[in-house]
Amino acid sequence: MERYVEPILSALLFFPVAAGLFTLPYVIYCYRKYGSVLPMRVVCVYAFIFYLMCVYCLAILPFPGPDTVITQRSGVNLIPFSYVPEILTKPVTFSLGDPSTWGSAFFASGLYEPILNILMFLPLGVFLRYYFGWGKRRTVLCAFGLSLFLEVTQLTATYGLAPFPYRLADVNDLIHNTLGGFL
Repeated sequence: MERYVEPILSALLFFPVAAGLFTLPYVIYCYRKYGSVLPMRVVCVYAFIFYLMCVYCLAILPFPGPDTVITQRSGVNLIPFSYVPEILTKPVTFSLGDPSTWGSAFFASGLYEPILNILMFLPLGVFLRYYFGWGKRRTVLCAFGLSLFLEVTQLTATYGLAPFPYRLADVNDLIHNTLGGFL
């Protein structure tokens, strides 16, 4: 779990810059549309911006160093649900009555990454549906589009900023992220 701390801290570091760039145009927009600036609306929009920054940083960071040997999987996986055979064949010790087995079963089962991908896009659906008032179809298309953007970014080595593609572009991520936005 410690690998997720650095990207979130990076988003937290850059959030004031993004909020500063966004504030004046947003205040002008709110004042023209509503005649005033509602503090709760500003808080919700800033929470949405911070959420998007966290998603981007979690999907893209940390960059590999130029002297890093390629040790991670990189490339493209176009086979949907390719992790299912691993889940079915891997023996997992799990007992509902023994909470000490829950963590090891979760991390060893292969469900770890799909569940986290679904959970990562769940707030997107909440923001778009309940705060911005978007319909289900538009929300699902946005979740799919954001997920596709992240996968293409990973595939292209962050559009050439990284020395090599260092993440796996995976169709399963598209499916799980879109499902998270839908839920």
